[in-house]
Parts: sequence; structure tokens; C-alpha cells
Amino acid sequence: MPRNTRLSSLDQYQLSPSDLTKPNAYHGYSGGILQPNFTRHWSNATHTEQPNWIINNTINEDERERIMGYIRAQYQFTDWLSLSARAGTDFYTDRRHMHDAIGTRVNQIGGLNENVHRFREDNMEVLLSADRTITQDLSISASIGGNYMRDFFNNIGYNGSRISVPGLYVISNTQVQNPEYGLQEREIQSVFAFGQFNWKNFWYIDWTVRNDWSSTLPVENNSFLYPSLSSNFVWSDAFEISNELLSYGSLRASWAQAGSSGDPYLLTGTYSLTLNPQLGQPGAQFTNTIPFNDLKNELTTSLEFGTDLRFLEGKIRLDVTYYHASTKNQILNIAVAPSAGYSSKSVNAGEIQNSGLELMLNASPISNSNLFWDISLNFARNRNKVISLTEGVDRFLLGNARNVNVFADPGQPYGAIYTPNARWLRDDQGNRLIGPDGLPIKERGEFLIGNAMPNWVGGISNTLTYKGISLSALIDVRNGGDLFSLSNVYEAIYGTTKATLQGRDGTYVAEGVMAEQNTEGEWISTGQPNNLQIQAEDYWNHVVPGEGNAVSEEFLNSATFMKMREMRLAYSFPISITDRLGVNQLTLALIGQNLFYFIRNTDGFSPEAANFNAGVSSFGIEAMSWPSMRTLGFSLQVGF
Repeated sequence: MPRNTRLSSLDQYQLSPSDLTKPNAYHGYSGGILQPNFTRHWSNATHTEQPNWIINNTINEDERERIMGYIRAQYQFTDWLSLSARAGTDFYTDRRHMHDAIGTRVNQIGGLNENVHRFREDNMEVLLSADRTITQDLSISASIGGNYMRDFFNNIGYNGSRISVPGLYVISNTQVQNPEYGLQEREIQSVFAFGQFNWKNFWYIDWTVRNDWSSTLPVENNSFLYPSLSSNFVWSDAFEISNELLSYGSLRASWAQAGSSGDPYLLTGTYSLTLNPQLGQPGAQFTNTIPFNDLKNELTTSLEFGTDLRFLEGKIRLDVTYYHASTKNQILNIAVAPSAGYSSKSVNAGEIQNSGLELMLNASPISNSNLFWDISLNFARNRNKVISLTEGVDRFLLGNARNVNVFADPGQPYGAIYTPNARWLRDDQGNRLIGPDGLPIKERGEFLIGNAMPNWVGGISNTLTYKGISLSALIDVRNGGDLFSLSNVYEAIYGTTKATLQGRDGTYVAEGVMAEQNTEGEWISTGQPNNLQIQAEDYWNHVVPGEGNAVSEEFLNSATFMKMREMRLAYSFPISITDRLGVNQLTLALIGQNLFYFIRNTDGFSPEAANFNAGVSSFGIEAMSWPSMRTLGFSLQVGF
């Protein structure tokens, strides 16, 4: 919002009866000039609306009714053999209503949308389990079973435009009405088995095997198998090592595969009804994605090694894990030439590798009958690399917004951020080169400017308990990673960011070194710091000459943060009270989540903003994101 707009002037936002007769007019303007005392619209941009109008005349609301249920039965044949069966369901109905009043800037004729989403997922499973001691040293457990999963999604509703009677928001009050209908179903049938060999309680070998049949794959490919094998050797027990310093030590290793079958209808595509009938009959439009009738399942193969060490009778614990994983046959939609009549096609594409290190350190410095203190620190560092894509595809677009693209490039780390327009020209020391007009010099072309992936992530959790009172806190940390902000671009255009305040009196000096051209027309640094004063407006118009022509590196933010993710204060009532109430446990807790940041480097938005974008779905990009939600609540736990 422009700084020269009086907040009191925003109170005048409603339309007059004469305004409603000409909804396509820019109300409050005459001859392109905003009239005195009328600020319903404070921008000539067609997508910008007055805040009070949005609050009072545009509605977006939903109501969800949800039921989750679960039932389980078990029969014990012998002391070592049992059969169990369980079934569960999760279904909800989501009613959504949206409307724009007549005169809304982006929808001046008014409109509304009413629809109902229904979702249901059913799971049924049967499991035969055996657990038997073979000898004094060897025990074996094994289970075999089957699972059936089916999910269903259905959307029914109407979209209406051109409201007849102002203020009445029902479908029958719109002049143009279009039905909406969507359906998606999927089914996976599975058989699986798992078991364990236990030798003297210090050497464990675990195995699993699972086979899925998925409805989203073609018949010839719809069956896929993925096994796993792991072992854990407790060497402190095997070699009878136990003292005051070292109380436990183990080594573990595992090899595993995991499969995934993708979304429904990639084999055949789908049709949607169009609004343009042909010869009196409704028309239909085929999907914009070319179907792939030879689709195969994704498969991730991972290898992991780790150790678990415990000291001082378990008061200190260190757990270290190294992993390497490779994912092949990823199911992706890649862009195709418009001449194909489609925008994309589904493929099984290439290979991506991930490897990393995970550390967990836990300690209980104080532990007695009245006071207990537990602290845990975790650290994770992941490195990934795009090994290959599919034939004929040099790179895969993960996401984009005006001024940036996020790519997966073979041979490069995943999540590379590129500018398609320009970057600042710099000398060998990284200084920007400044021209004789006092403005930085641009280098045209596509350039790599950052990467969305973090260097590492971590966390610290603390729990302090005194008698029945418990206080816990969880801190999240992320180091590194870049985040391009489209919101910052628009703020620079409108001059609403604090970065544009400096030098508005004509004293702005762009950071960098002065440059001059040699005989070949190349810009060369003089080594002298720039001292040319210019208008701040000239600088920012140079940085952002248009919405899609910004120098993107200027709006690249560090995604590093440290955040108070959660705090919890709880009180467990003593036995003297629970016995009188007839319960075994009673705990009352106050809970706060997403409370505040200790460290944040982003300008005007959350460093986790890629999760809350409006209309753009890509990590590494922030685009008019919603603020992350801070929640305060309480819980009451009762145990019988």
C-alpha cells in the first residue's frame, strides 16, 4: 500500500447505485485521475484491490466434517501363533464457498463458486504372526499378510458469474452458471512379509518383502516388488563390555528398496466438459498431458550404516547415521513443444542420488525423584545430485515465477535457481561494476544465482519436569539455501519496501566499483569505489524495469533461520485427584506453535514461505505467500 495513503480514507470503499450499473468502470477515477476523497482503488493495476473492499466484499470460506474410524480383532491360536485383522477408514466432506461482489477489481461483474469435496480412504489388512524361541540362543519371528487400500475423491459444484441482485450470493442469482465435476479413484492391493532372527539378544537380522499391485499402472507393469534387509549388532553385549563410562554400543547396516506408483489416469488422460457446446451437444476437452501407457513404478534403493553409543548408564546417547539413496524411474511431467498439441507428457525419468549424515545427541543431566531434565540435539546434512534425466530432455523445470527458474540439471545439485534475464557484472573480487551514470552494469543472459537446498538442518529440544509440572521447548534450525522473493519484486516496483527508502533525496550511491570501457568495449574495473549520487527511483527502476525483467539476484534471500517451533507447559494431576475422579491419568497442557524467530534473514516474509505461496508451487520461490500461522491452544489428556 502506498505510504501516502491515509488509512482513514480507506473507509470509503462501497459502490453507489450508479456505480453498480457500470461495473466495468474504474470507480473513483475520472479521466484516469483519482478523484478527491475517493480511494477505493489505490492502484491502476488490474489485480490490485482496496483492502477494506477485500475484507468486506470478497469471501473465501470452507467447512469440513471428518470421521476417522478403526477396528481390530485378534485370535491367539497358540502362545506363539496369532491371526489379526484390522480395518480403518478416513472420510470427510468439505463444503467451500467463494464470492466476489459486483465491482471487485479482478471480477467486476461479480461471481461465486459453490462446491463440495468428498474424500474417502479405506484400508483393510490381515496378518498371520509367529514368534518362537528355537533354542536358548536363537529366537525367530515372522509375519505374512495382505493389505487392500482404496481412495476416492469427488468434487461437485457450480461456478456462477455476472451477479444479478447485489448482495445475494446464491448460484441461482448469477446469469452464467457452469457445473463442476471431478472424480479420482485409486486402488492398491498388497501382500507382504517381515521377520527377525535374534541371536543371543545381541545380533538381530530383520527382513521385509512387499509386492504391490497398483491400479495407476498398466497391467503388464502394475506389479512391483521391494524388499529390505537390515542387521543390528550390539557389540557391548556380545563382548560383555559394560562400565561406568560406556553402557551400550551397537553397529547397524541396512539395504532397502521402496516403490511408488504415481497418480491416477496418467495412462489414459482425462476429459473435462467445456463451456462451448457443438450442435447443441456439450463438448469435452482432453487433458493437456500426453498419456504414457508404458508407465513403470518409481524405485528408491538405499544403503545405510549407523552406530548407537550410550554413556554413563544411558544419561548420554550419541546416534550417528550415514545413508546413500538412489531414485530411478521418477514419474514426471515434462514440457513438450506447443506444436504437439499438448503442454507436457508423462515419463519415467532418470536418476537422482541423495547421501548424507544424521547425528542425534541426547542427554539427561538431571534425573531424580523431583527434577528431570532431558535435552536432545539433532543435525542432518544432505547432498543430492541429478545423475540423469530421460532421453531428449536436457533439464527438468521444477518451478518458476517471473524472473527465475528452478531446475534439475544432470550433473548438478537438485534445486538450482537461474535467472533468465541478467545479473550484475562483477570484477574478479566480486565487486559490482558501476557505469558513468552511477548505475550497476548488467550482464545479459541466463545465469545460475543460487540453490534452494539447505547446507544443513537441525533442532534442539528441551524438557524440564519438576514433580507434576513439565515445560518443553523445540527449536528448529536451517542453515543455507536461497529463496527468491517475487513479493520483494513488487514491493520494489511500488516503492513499499524499506530497501527503497535510502537515497530518495537524490543521494543514493550504488555499492560497487567504478568501471570504464576498454578499446574492445569491455567494462573494466578502475578499482575506485563508486561515489556517484543518483535518485533512489532511478536505481530501482534500473533493477526492476518491469515485472518480468528484474535483476533476480537483488531479490535472493537467505533461507537461514532459527525458530521457536513449539513450547508446551503441562501439569499432571497427582494420584490423590485422579483416584477420586476414577481415572488413571489426567494432564492439562498449554501449547504454542510457530511462536517466533530468533534468526531470520528474509525481507518481510517467513523463510518457510515456499510452503504458503499463493498460486506458485515450488521450493526456492516465495510469491505473495501467506504468513505462517502462530497457534495457541490447550489439550486435556485422560487415561483410564
